[in-house]
Amino acid sequence: MEKLAVRSKSTLAKIFGTILSILGALIVVLYKGPTVLSDSNPLQSPATHSPVSLSSQTNWILGGSLLVAEYLLVPVTYILQGILVTCFCFVVCAWGLRLKGPVYVSIFKPGSIVIAATLSVIFLGDALYLGTIVGAVILSLGFYAVIWGKAKEEELREEFGEG
Repeated sequence: MEKLAVRSKSTLAKIFGTILSILGALIVVLYKGPTVLSDSNPLQSPATHSPVSLSSQTNWILGGSLLVAEYLLVPVTYILQGILVTCFCFVVCAWGLRLKGPVYVSIFKPGSIVIAATLSVIFLGDALYLGTIVGAVILSLGFYAVIWGKAKEEELREEFGEG
């Protein structure tokens, strides 16, 4: 539960930051805008550019075999990656919490939006739209405003000896 002292800068920053974060998320979801960056993945190019020409029946057998291998191996990799990545993220977050506290750890959350958008352009060949960039910037500014407000409240609480 949050205490609302409407005249304090920290409360106003938290309210304003919350509104900005919601607005940024809505922009990311609802507004596409013009394409800023598009990177086509060479793995997604049509098969007509392939130097190897196989007969139709061989293509069906090869394609079916690859689909079977994918359906068997992908779940295993998801499970292994989930375990390793989850453990790694937990260790890093716990270390950051112990070292600097919760405000420090949460500051890096909006960075995940930038990383996800960048990796989707690089590895998946997705296009990066203006709406995604604008929404992510607004969402990040709102998030940082909320974090700044929380940090200021903690400083005031420590200054006045409240615990």
